[in-house]
Amino acid sequence: MRLNPALIIVIIFLTSSVGFSQQQDSTSIRITYQCYNKTLTEALNEIGKTNSVSFFYDTSFFKNDQISLNLASEPLYVFLNRLVREKSYIYVIIQDSLVVFLPREKVAALTGKMVDLSRENKDLTVNVIGDPDKAGMYTSVKIKGTVRDGKTGSPLIGTTVRISNKTIGAITNLDGEYELTIAPGIYTLEVSNVGYDPEFYKIKVISPGNFDIDLFENTILINEVSVYAKGADKNIRGNVMGIVELDARSIKELPSLSGEKDIIKSLTMMPGVKSIGEFGAGINVRGGGEDQNLYLVEGAPIFNTAHMFGLLSIINPDAVNSVTLYKGHIPADYGERVSSVMDIGLKDQNGKQFQAKGGIGLFNSRLLVDIPIIKEKLTIKIGGRTSYSDWLLHQIPDYYLQNSSASFYDLNSIINLNVKKDHVTLSGYSSYDNFKYIDQLAYKYKNLLGSARWVHFFNSNLSAELLLAKSRYDLDKDQYDDLGNSSNVISDIDYSSAKFESKYLGILKHSINIGAQGIKYNINPGIQKPIGISIVKNLTLPEENAFEYGFFVNDIYDLNKNISLNLGLRCSLYFYKGPRTITQYMPGLPISDITITGEKNYSKGETIVTYDAFEPRLSAKFLISKTSSLKLSYNKNKQYISLISYSSIPTPDDVWKLADPFIKPITANQVAIGYYRNFAQNMFESSVELYYKKLDNIQEYKNDAQINLNPNLERELINADGTNYGIECLLKKNTGKIEGWISYTYSRSLKKTNGRFAEESVNRNETYPSIYDKPHDLTIVATYHLTRRFRITGNFNFMSGRPVTLPEYIYQSGDEKIVYYSDRNKYRLPPYHRFDITFSFDENLKRKKMWKGSWELSILNVYGRKNAYSVFYNKEVPKIATGYKTYVFNKLYIIGVPLPVLTYNFIF
Repeated sequence: MRLNPALIIVIIFLTSSVGFSQQQDSTSIRITYQCYNKTLTEALNEIGKTNSVSFFYDTSFFKNDQISLNLASEPLYVFLNRLVREKSYIYVIIQDSLVVFLPREKVAALTGKMVDLSRENKDLTVNVIGDPDKAGMYTSVKIKGTVRDGKTGSPLIGTTVRISNKTIGAITNLDGEYELTIAPGIYTLEVSNVGYDPEFYKIKVISPGNFDIDLFENTILINEVSVYAKGADKNIRGNVMGIVELDARSIKELPSLSGEKDIIKSLTMMPGVKSIGEFGAGINVRGGGEDQNLYLVEGAPIFNTAHMFGLLSIINPDAVNSVTLYKGHIPADYGERVSSVMDIGLKDQNGKQFQAKGGIGLFNSRLLVDIPIIKEKLTIKIGGRTSYSDWLLHQIPDYYLQNSSASFYDLNSIINLNVKKDHVTLSGYSSYDNFKYIDQLAYKYKNLLGSARWVHFFNSNLSAELLLAKSRYDLDKDQYDDLGNSSNVISDIDYSSAKFESKYLGILKHSINIGAQGIKYNINPGIQKPIGISIVKNLTLPEENAFEYGFFVNDIYDLNKNISLNLGLRCSLYFYKGPRTITQYMPGLPISDITITGEKNYSKGETIVTYDAFEPRLSAKFLISKTSSLKLSYNKNKQYISLISYSSIPTPDDVWKLADPFIKPITANQVAIGYYRNFAQNMFESSVELYYKKLDNIQEYKNDAQINLNPNLERELINADGTNYGIECLLKKNTGKIEGWISYTYSRSLKKTNGRFAEESVNRNETYPSIYDKPHDLTIVATYHLTRRFRITGNFNFMSGRPVTLPEYIYQSGDEKIVYYSDRNKYRLPPYHRFDITFSFDENLKRKKMWKGSWELSILNVYGRKNAYSVFYNKEVPKIATGYKTYVFNKLYIIGVPLPVLTYNFIF
């Protein structure tokens, strides 16, 4: 008999109290019946007529079912149990002789034993997990599985597996395994990994079972800079604001700003990130100084990021696997700096075969080799770059640079070992630069850093990580003088760190990270020796030593599907062990007249000072709709080391200085709010972020400060407070033949001193712009994909000129000229703007082709803008062209003509 749908609901609710298990005691009816190969509907009709039983069902239940029976007075329930075994329907007996067949899953859903939280997507097929015969028997189900590379079959580590519309998820371990515990129901499973297409599966969870997943590498055209690597709506749903992420694929798509991919320079095209100039390899984030950024390479900090004074950044792009820049909310596990953290990960995927890649450019070449020792277990990657760049200096319209020379090399390596639940990574980096400025200066500087990382996965919810890091920066500077003042100066900074942290995902709606870090600083400010016949005396500045300890806890708490909190606290403790006694800092003053904030004790012959701080971190995400969200953040950061620069543009011999009794640590408090909105199914994304940052204890210089080899450097410095604020706007197109973005930033970076005396103040304690104050910054980047292999990228940048201090008057006093300078940073350089274009012809798309080559032709400064790098007065013979002036205002520019750069890249 055909079952009325309304009757299904009535029967379900009338009988839900007794359940739907096989009912052995509900009737005494026995069945006698024989048939061979009949349809089930025919058999039920005949059984009903001969045994006084009525059957109610939907004919679609038994479509095409055949049955053969030989029943001799068999109990009705025995027959029915055998009939529904492993079927999608169950039965219920009413009033002894009425048998109703019902759909198993609909019953479970209507009685609350199976929920449906899946996304509406008719294209997704349903994957059943568990035994259908056990529907309704479980209130909690554990599902397991392995995520693998669909092409190679290798397990994928660190894959995110999560349930849509729920705060349930897991990350795969070293064997690619995951484990989830959920209630029976129907869900949408989201699976994502960096560099792979995200996958969505509709799953019907009935009982415990396994569900294995294959992911395939992303093969679609991607953005010029894919800011977010996981999902098209990551900017909406991500918990952290003010973050920029690059994965291996988006790094490949970066425009060539200096003849090759330059990761650090490319980040300056994003809102809130700027550079001091064309030859600046560092970045200025939201008005902060370059020394306020922590650059980490596999967990080890790097203290000089520039090759050849900033022509190139210090990182080989082929060796980089991922880059994350935190410019807003900085998680509590990061300390040491107050403006930003750039976390650079080198390539660490387990390879299965030998591979080499590199490039040959007009002034440098590079090579990276991937060597699998034990397939998927032990791999070694070794890479390097070297330069032949003197010809470029010879093209610069400056006599001194044309007669100078520059060269560099860098080497990087990483070893990965995977054994069961342990992952060990050893990385190393070394760089060397040699620059000679005609016959006046010679710089030799090098970076040497390494790290050892051990990660242990206890299970899918608990892991621990130990990181040991070492970094050293050395400078050797020769200065030649015809008057007998030639000298050699060496200096260095040595850094050691140990960091332990543990991550736990086992508490519903929480992701907890807790750990501690210890850092040791050792700074040699300078040792001076004479060169040849020189009147320069030997001088050795005393070393500085300090220890910094950090303790942190961070919790990502999903209150519900729309609200998430990121709560963190970092406690820092700093010990400075100075080389001098208190009286040596301020000779002639009794100790009782000196007040030192943070000093705990001191003893004869040394000074010991401590500072401590609580650094709370908080961010919140409010999901307004599927296409928009609002985010808030607050950060407090402490920095115990600063860069003392000789000029407004960083140079290799800038000195790192530790906080001491008179130079206090920098403190930054930042609040920010952001609104994020996507359009046209995530084809377009937009964001607006506002921030306000207050800085205390920034070091500013007195007028005519003597910085070079000064044993009492604190006497030349003044404490200043900073106020940075701004608005950052981004509109980005993610798909289509034309991709790109427009970003605009309006920002201010202001300073103010509070000295009681004239020599302790700048600009009479009035507010003035810092050298990083560039109110307007506009960037337009567009990529046109002509074919799958050929694309054209253009990028235009406009920004306000940076502030400068210039001489205003010259007084003659006898045989000497006295120069009177303006207020600090009173003037500005002319606005900066430049347009570059890159033509890219990518490698062959055939997988089996052994050697793959690609070409890139970049034209820098297409319309030949002569952007001022600096300005100066030059003495000339008075003439009409100069208005009969003796001293003429000039500007120095680096790239004043269109500069073509051709690069050939290869993979084999």
